[in-house]
Amino acid sequence: MYLDVVVLFALVKKEDYNKPYAERITAMKGEKMTSTAALLELELVTNRELGPEVAMKLDEWLVEKFPKLKIVDFNHRHFQKSLELRKKYGLGILDSLHAAICLDKKQPIASTDIAFDRVPGLARIK
Repeated sequence: MYLDVVVLFALVKKEDYNKPYAERITAMKGEKMTSTAALLELELVTNRELGPEVAMKLDEWLVEKFPKLKIVDFNHRHFQKSLELRKKYGLGILDSLHAAICLDKKQPIASTDIAFDRVPGLARIK
């Protein structure tokens, strides 16, 4: 399953509305993945919301929390698909990249974002 930034950020924060969901997701068995795009988004959000001191420690936190987390790069094919998804389903650039990667890798997305429900063929773990 692909971990959306909402899952990762909920775990980084001490208190977060989505923390119970994120903890349930991370306790599930099976391979977990995210992308370099998600990590960039996580760093930007963490820096903005929690400050640069916390953002600078994200790499250590990720390795500790998810030692087997698979991180996939996005490529030109993902970018092209994301443009299509943006036009068809009104997704933002980052959400469309996450969706394109999930479709390519045939992975469900773990997210509370209902925008992903508009994308046919993309299963969202609720």
